[in-house]
Amino acid sequence: MGTIEFKNQEVFERLWNLSNCSMLSIEERRKYERSLKGYRDYVNQLDFAKAEGRAEERSFMISMLKKKGMSDEEIAYYLDIDIEEVKSV
Repeated sequence: MGTIEFKNQEVFERLWNLSNCSMLSIEERRKYERSLKGYRDYVNQLDFAKAEGRAEERSFMISMLKKKGMSDEEIAYYLDIDIEEVKSV
């Protein structure tokens, strides 16, 4: 059996996964769903950690620029962030 031509497109990949999942036994499906949940939880944790790291770095940059005497407006402009975020640090 050949490969599906559109498999790399998200919609067709989801459809492909659903069709394969429907052929699983009840126990296999439970294992698959647990595995999929674990994978999604892991990806969400990574995304959260990345966002948290970016926020910490942004706060550090704001603090350093304030120490160098830059105004809140300049910091907001150069870092392309909200003035309220600059003022909150």
